[in-house]
Amino acid sequence: MIGGRSIDALNLSVADLIDRIRVNLERLNWAAPERHEHALLVNIAGLTLQLRGGGNIRWTTRVVVDNPWRQTPYSVPA
Repeated sequence: MIGGRSIDALNLSVADLIDRIRVNLERLNWAAPERHEHALLVNIAGLTLQLRGGGNIRWTTRVVVDNPWRQTPYSVPA
């Protein structure tokens, strides 16, 4: 089922999409892990976490990601 937010996202103009790409490329430029000696990266979509240090991946693990409307058994009450 497609909701209102999905329809809004699909109806963005090409100019709006290009602006979003530019903003996200700028964010990537500032937050690129290669720029930092040590970094902890969480890939929410991929459900993984990486610890990087010295240009190498030191540790990788799976993570549990939840949200307020679809909590997991591991959710901690706020």
